[in-house]
Amino acid sequence: QVLKLPPEHPMAYWGIAMANAKNRARSQSIMKKAVAGRSKVGNREQMWIDSMNAYQNETDSKKRKAARLKSYQNISDKYPEDLEAQAFLALAMYNNVRGKKNYDEVEKRIAKILAKNPKHPCHHYRIHLWDYKDPKRAVVSVGQCGQAAPGIAHMWHMPGHILSRLKRYNDATWQQEASARVDHAHMMRDRVMPDRIHNFAHNNEWLTRNLSQAGKVNRALDMAKNMIELPRLPNAKEDGSWTFPGKSSHYYGRKHLYDTLANYELWSEIIDLKDT
Repeated sequence: QVLKLPPEHPMAYWGIAMANAKNRARSQSIMKKAVAGRSKVGNREQMWIDSMNAYQNETDSKKRKAARLKSYQNISDKYPEDLEAQAFLALAMYNNVRGKKNYDEVEKRIAKILAKNPKHPCHHYRIHLWDYKDPKRAVVSVGQCGQAAPGIAHMWHMPGHILSRLKRYNDATWQQEASARVDHAHMMRDRVMPDRIHNFAHNNEWLTRNLSQAGKVNRALDMAKNMIELPRLPNAKEDGSWTFPGKSSHYYGRKHLYDTLANYELWSEIIDLKDT
């Protein structure tokens, strides 16, 4: 859509390449078009194009991550008012130093962005930052993450991580239900089958787990059964054979059905279901 306004704008190609960052061959081919139109844009846009182009053409993983971090730092320093540059830098800082993250430095950068734009979706970055480290420090973003990008299911799902770790299971359930509603809207709008949506099964298995943890046993069982009943989509191979993905809705449904029945010692229900 951006390519139409105006046609052949190099930053539109940059955006497509960024969306395909993990599909390196495709991203590299698209970046060639961005580089070809580099002279049409100003210095800031050229810095973004050069950053992405260098990242995709560097084969050494550590070097390419370090170079990207440096390039984002340069853009942020030269254009401090560019909140998107600040956000990309915060994410690069988080991703570049796993195992030895300077959590407080990343948090400070996120806080500065949110001070200028409280609705910026970098609430998502804060939640990932503190998810395994100190979930209480991400509570401030729990009620703002989904609202920052309401059409993305994952943005509703991630606050549930924080709430679950704090044992606020009823609140976590609300977040997972919100993520499910976004997925359902996606399916209806684009005619997509359930497990074709990234994290569809993950979102719903987390909802089922939270319902069980909150003591809402019947709702948890209903969710588990629903996941089992959803269409099972096989992965076809070139030789004509096929397999089912390991972490599908069906897989999680069976797992949580067993777990919930056993955890709550629902022996009669187990007997009733044994031949189904």
